[in-house]
Amino acid sequence: MPNDESPLVLIVDDTPHNLQVAGEILSRENFRIALAQSGPDAIRFLEKRKPDIILLDIMMPEIDGFRVCQYLKENLETRFIPVIFLTARAQIEDIIKGFEIGGADYLTKPFNDRELVARVKAQLELVRLQEMLRDKNRRLLEEIRLRKQREQDLVDYEKGRYVGVLAGGIAHEFNNLLQVILGYGELIDETLAPGSEEKLLQTEVLDAGRRAAKMVEQLLLFADRRPKRNVEKLDLVKFVEDRISLFKGIFSEKININFDLPDKALPVVADRAELAQVMINLLLNASEVLSDEGKIDVKIYEFVIDDECAKKFNIEKGKSFVAIDVEDNGRGLTSTQLERINEPIVSINNEEGIELGLGVVKAVVKQLGGQVEITSQPEEGTVCRLLIPNAGEAMVKSRFFKPSADSKITSGNGETILLAEDEEQVLFLEKKILEKHGYRVLEARNGEEAIEIFAKYQNEIKLVLLDIGMPVKNGIEAGKVIESMGGDARVVYCTAYTDKHFEEVAEKELILQKPFEKNEIVSLINETIHAA
Repeated sequence: MPNDESPLVLIVDDTPHNLQVAGEILSRENFRIALAQSGPDAIRFLEKRKPDIILLDIMMPEIDGFRVCQYLKENLETRFIPVIFLTARAQIEDIIKGFEIGGADYLTKPFNDRELVARVKAQLELVRLQEMLRDKNRRLLEEIRLRKQREQDLVDYEKGRYVGVLAGGIAHEFNNLLQVILGYGELIDETLAPGSEEKLLQTEVLDAGRRAAKMVEQLLLFADRRPKRNVEKLDLVKFVEDRISLFKGIFSEKININFDLPDKALPVVADRAELAQVMINLLLNASEVLSDEGKIDVKIYEFVIDDECAKKFNIEKGKSFVAIDVEDNGRGLTSTQLERINEPIVSINNEEGIELGLGVVKAVVKQLGGQVEITSQPEEGTVCRLLIPNAGEAMVKSRFFKPSADSKITSGNGETILLAEDEEQVLFLEKKILEKHGYRVLEARNGEEAIEIFAKYQNEIKLVLLDIGMPVKNGIEAGKVIESMGGDARVVYCTAYTDKHFEEVAEKELILQKPFEKNEIVSLINETIHAA
């Protein structure tokens, strides 16, 4: 007996006797049978159900078998259903025409029972094999696509890793140079008379040095080599609300910037300076493609990860994020430009310029555990969406030392400080600053030398300041040895950039970031010694 899984055969013939004979033969072989007495009847049936195979009479009134077959092959849902033509006359022209329009086989009436069953089973087996082949082809194409994607991901990773290492190394050297320029510049500045031409010139030098330090900071962010600085839990809505006038003041009055902010707080964990930089970069990118009558819409809202985003970004479904949408009505981006936004340092809106703007945005958001998504159509504008994890009740502390708001610079009383730094100019600068503020300074040029000096003067030393990246024995290794030797001396660290060892000392919150200003190193010494 046929069951629901048995193949369904549609028999189309305008002669009831032929329908009955063919139906009985195939029923005995456990096929399910459907009957149609005309071409229109067959088409109406096909609009509702899809048989596994069709026996189709050629000579029928209204619509003949050839036209029914053409309908099948032009329809995507029925084009793969095999058709066996039934004909009372085995004329070669009919047979050729049947094959040309997509017929799979033919039978001459009256047909033999065993031949009918054999032809039907053969066509169904071919369909099964063809479907297996199509399925294998689909899987093969998907495997090829995934393999190409993995290869591209590897290329992108290696390219990004190389650029990151290069940028991090360059930034490290620049920070040491800037430390010398800014440090000595401050010392010279203190000797100049207020209001003098030399004082004004020196102020310009220091301002340029600080701007250069900010550029290096962007480079470190882009290279993903610098961790979050001064991160804290803050309400993103209030953060943006407090700075709306600042953001609007950057642009021409003809550019209309609208902010759509929710009534409730949306907390994130971030560095205020970095977050402001992200917003400014996004607004500047949007403004570059606007005419004088352009418009930028900024919307902040809670975004719960749905199925699409979970799959796209590999994020757990249902997780809460804070979304920032920056939408402009500018000229939009072409598909080529959209592809280029994933390149390391390409401006999406300035074809001829190269900038770190978007790269910095991506680096900051990535460090926050978020995602950046850009959608655009030519002449229809662009939407840049940032997704930053909703902080909820999370609490964090800054990893780098910064003087407290009420910090006062005080001079020491001859306390002994051990400085370990392999850059001679930086070591001399640190020594000069601390000696000027009443401290006695011992010098070491690598971690091993620092340990030897500490062992000799352990009872006198109040604080050890170790550069993390030193030869022979680095600052972290030396710090562990010095701490294991006991005593009252506090160990703090200094670095021009961070690496994989940073996490080992991050919880101490006693890391001074180069280039630092004079008051920062003095405040670090003051606060650390007094807290001991």
